[in-house]
Amino acid sequence: ELRKAIAESKAHGMELELEELAGKLIPSEEYRKDCQRAVLFLKSAFSQEFQKGVPFMHGSPRIEMGGSAVQNTELEGSDLDVVCSSLAGTPEEQESKMGRFWEKICSPPHSNNLEATDAMRLFPHAPCQFSVKLKDPRAAGAKLHVHVILDSPRAEPSKSLDSVIGQLCDCYSLSRDLIRLVKFWATNHGLSNQHEGYITGVAWTAFVLCFLQRQQCVPPVAQLDVAKLKKPIEKGEKGEKGEKPNLTELLRGFFQFVCAPQPTTPRGLSLEGVDCKAAPPPASHVGPPPPLYIEDPVCAQQGVRKNLASTLGESQWARILEESRRIADRLDPAKPQRWFYWAEVFDPQGLAGANKRLPKLSEMADPSASDVENATQDGYPPKASGASQAPSQATPIVTPSLQTEAAVDFIQHQSMACAGKGHTGHALFPAGNLLEGKGKDAQKGSPAKGWPFSGA
Repeated sequence: ELRKAIAESKAHGMELELEELAGKLIPSEEYRKDCQRAVLFLKSAFSQEFQKGVPFMHGSPRIEMGGSAVQNTELEGSDLDVVCSSLAGTPEEQESKMGRFWEKICSPPHSNNLEATDAMRLFPHAPCQFSVKLKDPRAAGAKLHVHVILDSPRAEPSKSLDSVIGQLCDCYSLSRDLIRLVKFWATNHGLSNQHEGYITGVAWTAFVLCFLQRQQCVPPVAQLDVAKLKKPIEKGEKGEKGEKPNLTELLRGFFQFVCAPQPTTPRGLSLEGVDCKAAPPPASHVGPPPPLYIEDPVCAQQGVRKNLASTLGESQWARILEESRRIADRLDPAKPQRWFYWAEVFDPQGLAGANKRLPKLSEMADPSASDVENATQDGYPPKASGASQAPSQATPIVTPSLQTEAAVDFIQHQSMACAGKGHTGHALFPAGNLLEGKGKDAQKGSPAKGWPFSGA
């Protein structure tokens, strides 16, 4: 009984820690205000160039938020997607119009608040026309990165993929927490860059929703109209099939769902709550078909089968399966969790993969052990004169990363130092990794020097 009580207490503590982490991933009010400011500045430049005093006419060019900001699944400090739609003309003409829009942003007064970067860059989360930075009036640098995406016109914006995902998330209170945790894990492990053969943030979101549908937590897309009339299922509330799991159980269940053996390949998933047969890739696809097929529910209703995970490669899928098996095994309740830290899951550069050890106290206290003070950057002390010891046999000197220190401080409920003002990420992990496809590519954008589109 004592052992059972200790295990239950530890499990409860893990759940509280995970809930606290999920809360830190929710965008702050300041971040949301910055997103609104950026969109207002872009709309001002866009209306001057395209709308010509008729911004509310049906079918007129428009610019609005898109992606995770509409779904309400974005992470604190992540990039913002802004979608331009209803630009008439051929692709070349649309490209030329986007070039004029870009030049408008580069000129005053819009350049006082926004800084346009080189266009036609590849970003990990979505194909974008160009990127802009929201300037910070209080300090040098950017407060927010915004990616401008050109999209085809939609007759019913309420039937967009982002809208459908948002409605599905509304049906279960823990859905967005689980989605943010999974996207955070995928980003920190480098599993969400489509240009490296992985899947996008929206594909990870749909993947989580497919899992929640199998758990009877989220209804199929076809039943959304009926689900709107029902009260959303709250944490721990009893649904049609008994009490719903907590956040830790959901996270473990998702990773088990990812790496579960499949009878067929590619694996086919649908947001209608059932598995489906994978559609053949389009004629433009090169190489073997993607090993995972997640059907776009909006395109499916229009009679078109589209794969949200079309960028996934074989080796990349194998790595996703390997990481999922490792975490599912680590979260196995049958195994001791006494020394468990959530950094083992979410911090791949810290506690998770390091087998290094700090030097013994006796060695550090020995004045003759000057090697400790003169450690080289590769983590090993230099050889003493005449010594034949190989570096691989020496004691490594470890300087814990800021990620690990912050993660341990968080899990031990000690005080944490925030990463500073602005939106450089939350206190647990540094800002550079905290986006659904943000990352190093967005940081590389340089100030605008000229519209590089060939069609301009």
